[in-house]
Amino acid sequence: IKAAQYHQLTLSSCTINEIISLFRKNRGKTKNVHYRNKDYRILEKLTKYALDLHKLDIVGAKDQNGKLLAGALFLKDRDRTWFWFSGRDNRYAEGRAMFFIVDEYIKMHDKQELVLDFNGSMNENVARFYKGFGAEKYSYPMVCYTRRFYLSKLIQLYKNIMK
Repeated sequence: IKAAQYHQLTLSSCTINEIISLFRKNRGKTKNVHYRNKDYRILEKLTKYALDLHKLDIVGAKDQNGKLLAGALFLKDRDRTWFWFSGRDNRYAEGRAMFFIVDEYIKMHDKQELVLDFNGSMNENVARFYKGFGAEKYSYPMVCYTRRFYLSKLIQLYKNIMK
C-alpha cells in the first residue's frame, strides 16, 4: 500500500474490455494460462450481464499520468462479493496497483456486513496476496470431468427431460 501511495495511484473507472486486455497482454501470455478467444468472449458476456443486473463493480487504478495500471471485477451478491477477475500491467508492478485496488475496495465497503471472497488459488503467490488482506484458507469439493463424461451426462439429462 505504501508503494501505491508513493506512486500516487488513484482509483478510477475503466471498462471490462480494458481489464481483459491488461490480463491478455500480461498474465494471459504465460504458459500456464490456457484461455482461448472464446473464453474471453464468454467472460465479456457474463460481465456485461452482471453489470446489467447491478451485480458487478468495476474498479481501476491509474498513475498520476492517467495510465491504467490495473483493474478488477467484483461480482456482488447480498452479503458476499467475489474478487472475480483482474488484469494488471506487469511493467508497472512496483506501484502495487492491485494491492491498492483491493485495499480501497475494502475501505469503500467497511461499514457493510459483507464477505469479500477471493475464491482462493492454487498459485502460492496469489494465495499470499490474498492472505495479506486477512484471507482465511478453506477447502471446497471440486469435480473434474472429461468432455466424454460431460456429453454423456448431458445427453442423459436431455433424455430424462424429454420423457
